[in-house]
Amino acid sequence: MGTRKLSNVGVIGLGQIGGSIARSLSTCSDVVFYARSESVRELGRASGLTAVESLEELSGLAEIIFLAVPVDQTGSVLEELLPNLRPGHVLTDVGSTKMEITDTVNRLNLPSGVSFIGGHPMAGNTTSGFSGSSPGLFDNRSWVLTTELGSAIFDIDALISLIGIITGGLSANVMVLEPKVHDQLVASVSHLEHLIAIALVEMVRNSGKEKLAAVLAAGSFRDATRVAMSSAKMAVPFLVSNPFLRETVDEFTKCINGLSQGVSNQNAFAESWESARVWREKLESADAFTDEIELDYSDELASQLVSLSISGLVVSGIEVIGSKVRIKSLAI
Repeated sequence: MGTRKLSNVGVIGLGQIGGSIARSLSTCSDVVFYARSESVRELGRASGLTAVESLEELSGLAEIIFLAVPVDQTGSVLEELLPNLRPGHVLTDVGSTKMEITDTVNRLNLPSGVSFIGGHPMAGNTTSGFSGSSPGLFDNRSWVLTTELGSAIFDIDALISLIGIITGGLSANVMVLEPKVHDQLVASVSHLEHLIAIALVEMVRNSGKEKLAAVLAAGSFRDATRVAMSSAKMAVPFLVSNPFLRETVDEFTKCINGLSQGVSNQNAFAESWESARVWREKLESADAFTDEIELDYSDELASQLVSLSISGLVVSGIEVIGSKVRIKSLAI
């Protein structure tokens, strides 16, 4: 981005994600943050970030506002922020479920001219709080934006602005999905894995041989249970808020039962393993290619981006040129 300034940004919450957003954008935008805890505000100030003392002050300084608080707190923070919002404000969150917050926003009835676009950065680590933040946390990672097409809280200008700041300032790649589709997908590629990790730890910990198991536990166990080290304060709210998690667990149970019954047939099991291995290997060594797509700057742009995202395209850059929008895309 060089030294070009992006829109003024406000970040509410200075945990791992909020801290990473503020630290990343502080080099290319005017950023302020708010955290309820004075000790957290001091940590932010010590790292060179600008703290404000209230949500009212933050909303007066920021055009784009990131609500970087746990899923179960986002609605109440938004409600508290509501009286301070004005036309032109663009709001987004970072929670890993999107249907619940979309329903909350619809219920709150945002002021006219205020836009809300749900967000979910597919990035993170097991260190909670500001100490887990990093300026490069989102580099080349996927960042999902969700919106209900045609809803009163959606604005195409806001979407383009947000894509610009996420791809340009945070170096992430954007996908645009509807909330339901997002929640269905993350149930299988993220939330289920958290349950599996906890289940594996619980099974081994309660085996009666946990001390011996701790000595034997090598890479496969440690890799499979890494997310079990995440804070319950962070993980539990998004797990309980995903309405598709239970059916995803049922699907996984059927799958693993089928595999366990198939181990007696070595050839068939080897075929299943090899098929899974090839697909998994592609995740590490996929050939990505870049392209540029030019679309009309219109209300149809959002639905076009949804279609492109579903087909596997992510947006790595965006530029408005007159009545056209030039999109730099990355397809895998």
